[in-house]
Amino acid sequence: MLVEGVAGSGKTLLAFEFAVSLAATGSSVLLLCYNRNLAGWLQEQARGEPRVASRPESLEIATFHSFALGLARRAKVEFEVPSESAQTFWDDEVPLILEQALDLLRKGAPLYDAVIVDEAQDFSPDWWVTVESLTRGGRQGRLYAFLDRKQSLRGDPRIPSVPLPTTFALTTNCRNTKSIARSGAFLAGAEITLLPSTPEGEAPAVFRAPTQASEAGLVVEEVRRLLRRGLAARQIVLVRPAAHHAGALARSHDVDDVPLIEDAAEWRRGAGILVTTARSFKGLEADVVLLYDLSGFGSWFTATDLYVAWTRARHRLVCVCHGAE
Repeated sequence: MLVEGVAGSGKTLLAFEFAVSLAATGSSVLLLCYNRNLAGWLQEQARGEPRVASRPESLEIATFHSFALGLARRAKVEFEVPSESAQTFWDDEVPLILEQALDLLRKGAPLYDAVIVDEAQDFSPDWWVTVESLTRGGRQGRLYAFLDRKQSLRGDPRIPSVPLPTTFALTTNCRNTKSIARSGAFLAGAEITLLPSTPEGEAPAVFRAPTQASEAGLVVEEVRRLLRRGLAARQIVLVRPAAHHAGALARSHDVDDVPLIEDAAEWRRGAGILVTTARSFKGLEADVVLLYDLSGFGSWFTATDLYVAWTRARHRLVCVCHGAE
């Protein structure tokens, strides 16, 4: 089955709920995704799920790459990430390593009653034959893919390269306010519907700073304002194109004694305000998202990244830009 949905339509929640419901009936289920932070959140949700508490082994959650690494270790297959051409390794070499590990393990290789893939638009076309082989029935097995081609990180979004004869479309945004949902859909050229009960919300705010140094002041002041309004650290996420240590807030470690942190799990526990990238926060969401260090598009921050970051905000979105573009 192929489930294609717009941002905020509940793809991840449906994938997780389906995985849990199958595991609760005794099926063995593998839930794969692309983003490790999303996998971490799903694993946390599974640990607190009473329906699988007595059979935690029935539901396995991993990224494609961490699943491959785990099997490579079991099969004693070398898994060494090169210092150069790392992306080629992750895209092209890892599926071959996984195939080798499965072949070496043979009867000891894991097979699942159902394989569910979230973020399927980010899976390389070459991965799908291997993913399909993880089901007990092979090509006749139970494989479910959830995706949004508008959020593809590959630039050439394609549906999975294996037969998925049943399709569903999810067009209703259930996450964002109307203001954020409509503007996000406009950015991506996506057609969406909204629930009648969805609040209008505040229009996304855009601030322009003359320099990166002055941009830092704008970001800090906006965060202060949110904290003074009573928002908790775990409700706020700061998103920039690349790592925190290279941006406008590189020298900032806290805002009014609230730490700026880069660990999403610690952020969920309320340890501080998360500073991350659009690609790392993909699949997750927050009450308030503040985008900063925006000065134009490039290889590290594309129009797709902007759409992804934009639609992570449930209630409030702020963009702080610098430069002439």
